[in-house]
Amino acid sequence: MKLQHIFPVCAVLLVLWGNFSATGSAQSQSRSYPVERIRRDPVQVTIFVEGSPAPVYPDGPYRWIEGRRGQRFAFHITNPNAFPVGVIPSADGHSLTADGRASASHPAYVVQPYETITVSLWREDLQGGRELVFTSIDQSLAARKGDRRNIGVLGVLVWQLEDRYQQRPVPLQKDRESAENRKTQPGTAGKSADSSIYQDNGGIGVGAGNRVGDSAYLTDQYRRVRVLGTVSLYYDDRPGLIRAGVLLDPYEYRQPRDRRRANPFPGEYKGVRIP
Repeated sequence: MKLQHIFPVCAVLLVLWGNFSATGSAQSQSRSYPVERIRRDPVQVTIFVEGSPAPVYPDGPYRWIEGRRGQRFAFHITNPNAFPVGVIPSADGHSLTADGRASASHPAYVVQPYETITVSLWREDLQGGRELVFTSIDQSLAARKGDRRNIGVLGVLVWQLEDRYQQRPVPLQKDRESAENRKTQPGTAGKSADSSIYQDNGGIGVGAGNRVGDSAYLTDQYRRVRVLGTVSLYYDDRPGLIRAGVLLDPYEYRQPRDRRRANPFPGEYKGVRIP
């Protein structure tokens, strides 16, 4: 087992136990493209839904995935750089590593060069958190906190990191494609989330599922150098994607767009804890 790292607001690092090795890349499905193949991003992000990579539908500058209520999902984040990075995932504008609206000052998972980590929960403490699951909008965590403005977007903010204690040698002839050609172990599938997520038909959001263990500890090995950028992925159920004008088929009639003003990192805010 390898170690994942996270670091909080004061730049102290939090390290998570978990298996984040990955083998094999997500394959394209029906005119969709895996996010990790889009090279302009500072990290490569794939969303796995119930253990399988979700197809990505390009729509101009936007990238969409389809979700269904009750499905659990996870971020698979690969660092293609020769230096470590800190990544802060968010869902519906809320941080997955701290309470409240996502921002650059929140705790960040550390991803070593050419390695991949998996983030599949809203972190509550150093022992674990709640599973990420698609729900109805009313049952989404953002709606339960009274902030629906950014429902519909998943994000990853990326920091360049520097080792405080030693200079790491530059990797020699690292195969940058190896991170893409490794397949991440699929997450556990089968048991669905609370039946309350199926209550209405007004689109989907991201809710908090069952409590799962994911132990962590703190480290101050790294310091933040600069923000490299963010990666955004928009999501909705199939009717919502069609309403948004996303081409699930190249011959479809394009409908008016929606959800494009959702911000994955809306800034500092002291919200309530996960219900």
